Amino acid sequence: MNVGSMRLKEIQVDGKPFAGMGRVVTLQQSLKFGVRVYDGGRTGDNVPAFFLIGRNPAGEPIQIGAAWRKTSREPGTSPFYTLTFDDPSFDKPLYLTAFETPGDASTFDLVWRRPRRQEGGAGDGAHAPAPPAGAPDLDDEIPF
Repeated sequence: MNVGSMRLKEIQVDGKPFAGMGRVVTLQQSLKFGVRVYDGGRTGDNVPAFFLIGRNPAGEPIQIGAAWRKTSREPGTSPFYTLTFDDPSFDKPLYLTAFETPGDASTFDLVWRRPRRQEGGAGDGAHAPAPPAGAPDLDDEIPF
């Protein structure tokens, strides 16, 4: 499900260089964010390409997430980004994927997918696994 867009184009915000801007729009949220290049000196697959910067109600810039550049195993496909937005005010993190918009290499569609439920996970009616054979019955040890 497309929930927004991100444009990577060098701009200035409050006199600071940004790599672009983006917006996420859902039924409950409308979130504008800046995209700032990660410049921490580290490299590797686990290091983000960008920090995602929002503004709090007082207008102060705060980091609200990060984006990692990924490449597909499929030949001939464009690179994409995985984004994570998180803040103490969120119930849980928001995970998105940014795919290049056809015909415009600097614009990306932000896509959200509901996580798959795992077999045996909470909420699917599964019970905890049985204890191994010969394990003591701890229910008899609890004094209440």
